Amino acid sequence: MRLVLYEVSKSFDNNRVLDNASYLFEQGKVYGILGSKGSGKSTLINCITGEDDFDSGSIQLLDDDDDNVYNYNQIGVTYSVPVLPDFLTGNELVKFFMDVNKDKMDNSYTMDDYFNFVGLEIGDRYRLIADCSDSVKYRLQLLCVVMANPSVIILDEPTILYDNEFMHDLRDILKQLTERHIIIIATNQLQSIRTVCDDIVVLNNGTLNEITHEQLKNEEFLHAVEVMLKEDDNV
Repeated sequence: MRLVLYEVSKSFDNNRVLDNASYLFEQGKVYGILGSKGSGKSTLINCITGEDDFDSGSIQLLDDDDDNVYNYNQIGVTYSVPVLPDFLTGNELVKFFMDVNKDKMDNSYTMDDYFNFVGLEIGDRYRLIADCSDSVKYRLQLLCVVMANPSVIILDEPTILYDNEFMHDLRDILKQLTERHIIIIATNQLQSIRTVCDDIVVLNNGTLNEITHEQLKNEEFLHAVEVMLKEDDNV
């Protein structure tokens, strides 16, 4: 499976946020999209999910036969601050999502299998979501996305609230998901995703440009990227 962005452009009034952005995302890898605040990461995600219409270009999801099978139901997104029904327990939420998505799911997986997959402890499963920590809420949100079995999973700013232990767990979870999904992390935190992602691209001035593995070894280059990421350039 491949997600192909070809010369995608999007403007708001006179502000050109995406300018012929092109990139190929393939199943089997975890990708990072780096961009400063205002760089257009959210706009790019919204174009992929169908929340926003783009002005020109194309977005395709190609299967192994090169047929375009793209539709918005095949894109799943997790957000930095999960929006979940606080009046349910984690167990009740997951049971509900298993019932809703039973036609899409692997029937060999039990509820415990799903909880174990994202590392949710027994106590957290039966606690009201309102009383759960931020990292537990994020794990529940990610689990709900995984159960819907989309071809593409996008994590929007998962590095904002969470510690190194969570990011280590997240890396292991995502590596397991790459066998069946295209994984994309959108963030402005380079150091947090260096060990998580296989390939990293920078969204700047509306275009996507890959950082090579050689560049990732160049501390001067990395410093320049981090300076750029701290800017609020509104492009």
